[in-house]
Amino acid sequence: MANDVDNPNEMTGASPGLANHADSEGELKKRLRQQTAIARFGSYALGEPEIDRVVRRSVEIAAEILDIPLAKVLQLSNGGRSLHFKAGIGWRDGLVGETRFEIALTSQAGFTLLNDGPVIVQDLRTESRFASPAMLHEHDVRSGMSAIISGNGGKPFGVIGVFSRELRRFDEADVDFLVALANIIANSVRHNALTMQQAILIRELVHRAGNMLQVVSSIANQTITRATDSNYARRKFSERLSVLGRANHIVADGGWTSTRFSTVLHEVLRPHLPKLILHGDDILLPADLCFDLGLVLHEIASNSNTYGVLASDAGEVKIDWTLLAGPNATDLFSFVWNDTIPSRHTRERGFGSRLFQAVIERKWGGTIKVEKQNAFSFAFDIPDVNTAGAGRAWVLPDF
Repeated sequence: MANDVDNPNEMTGASPGLANHADSEGELKKRLRQQTAIARFGSYALGEPEIDRVVRRSVEIAAEILDIPLAKVLQLSNGGRSLHFKAGIGWRDGLVGETRFEIALTSQAGFTLLNDGPVIVQDLRTESRFASPAMLHEHDVRSGMSAIISGNGGKPFGVIGVFSRELRRFDEADVDFLVALANIIANSVRHNALTMQQAILIRELVHRAGNMLQVVSSIANQTITRATDSNYARRKFSERLSVLGRANHIVADGGWTSTRFSTVLHEVLRPHLPKLILHGDDILLPADLCFDLGLVLHEIASNSNTYGVLASDAGEVKIDWTLLAGPNATDLFSFVWNDTIPSRHTRERGFGSRLFQAVIERKWGGTIKVEKQNAFSFAFDIPDVNTAGAGRAWVLPDF
C-alpha cells in the first residue's frame, strides 16, 4: 500500500510519457489537417481565374481549420490610401464587400502592413502597439493574428486576419498556416494579373494583325491593280511588303513600346546611307508611328531613287528630325528631307502622295510641305505624337 502512495502515477493510471505522446499526436494531427487544407486550397486557387472567389474561400478555410469565428481579407484600394473589406466570415451584415477604411498606421491592419512578418495579438484589451478598431470591439474580439498578402510590383495586395472572442494562444503552426494562406492568395493575385495581361496582349495582337492585313490589302490594291506593267507592280509590292516586315520586326523586338526613330531610319534607308547626311536627336517615338514611318521613308527614298539625288552620282540628301514642344504641352515630331541638287520630281500624285496623305495627314493629324521646283524637299510635322493615331489602321485614298 505504501508503494501505491509513493507512486501516484500507478494509482491514476497516467504517466508523463503517455501525456507527452498524446500531446505530440494531437499536434501532429493538427499540422496534418492544416497542411492538407493548404494543399487543397493551393490546387483550388491555381485553377480558379476569379480572385474574388479565391479570397472568399480563404476566409472560409481559415475559420474552419483554425476553429475560429471571425476571419477577413482587406484589400488595398484608392491608390493605397484605404482598405476595402473584400471578404469575411462571422461579421455583422453590411460590412463585407461594402465597407472601406482609411488606413490608420495605428490600427492592427496598418501595423501589419508596416511589418515584415505576421502580427499576433494575445489580448486586444491590453494591446499597446496599436489602437484596436471599434469594429473589433463591436464583435467582442480578444485575440487575433494577421499577415500581409503580397501583390504585384512589390506593393501589398492587402491583409488577412483571424480573430477569436476568447483569449487564445496562437502557436507556430497556426501562424504558419495563416502565412501559407496569404502566400497562396498572393500567388493567385499575380497569376490573375499575368492572365489578364496575356489576354490584353492577345487582343492587341489580333487588333494589330487586322490592321496589318488592312494595310497590306490597301497597298496591294493600289500597287498591282493600278499598274500597267505587272512585273514592275510585283517588284514594288514586294519591296513595300519587305519594308513593312522590317519595320514590324524592329517595333515588335521592343514589345511594341517606344521605338528609336533612328533605328527605323537606318534599317529602311540602309542601301542609301552612303549618300545621306543624317542629323537628328536620339528620340523615342510610339511604336505605331515608327511602323508607319518605315513605309513613308521607303516611299520618299523610292521617289528620290527615281527622280532625285539617289538616282544620280552627284549630290547628297540631308535628313533632319527632332522632337519639339508642341501646343498644349504635347510633343511635335518634325522631319525634313532635302536633296542638295536639282531633281526631276514630277507633280503627279502617285502611290507616295496617297500614302503620305493617308498616314501623315489623316491618321496622325500632321501637315506636309513639299518643294519640287528646284531641289526636292519633303517635310512634315506630326503633333501630339504619343496619342494622335495610335492603334488605328490606315487606307490609301483613291484618286
